[in-house]
Amino acid sequence: MKALKIGFTLFAMLVMVTFTNAQSTAKESTEAKTARYIKALGLDNEQADKAKKLNLKYERLFNGAATPEEKKKYVGEYDVEVKSILTDAQYAKYKEMVAKERRQKMSGPRPKPAPGK
Repeated sequence: MKALKIGFTLFAMLVMVTFTNAQSTAKESTEAKTARYIKALGLDNEQADKAKKLNLKYERLFNGAATPEEKKKYVGEYDVEVKSILTDAQYAKYKEMVAKERRQKMSGPRPKPAPGK
């Protein structure tokens, strides 16, 4: 009976994880992206804590922005704050990573035009 309960619990957890993953989009979460940058840039604990807080703050601000101008303003503010957290070498590497990701995003598959257009 105990083995049956354990088996059912494991099955239920597997189903929950599967559905959770199926609902997520191809877009990387802020937490995952932050963790990837922390590792790639070699941030110390203090820098990592600041980066996590900064990314969550600006994710909320950016997602709540009403206009493209407001989003552009937040991008500029974010960049200034990132630069204050990182060393010059880390910031240069960060900018390279961002540029590379932007190029990859821009060269990705384009949506097909609607028929007749």
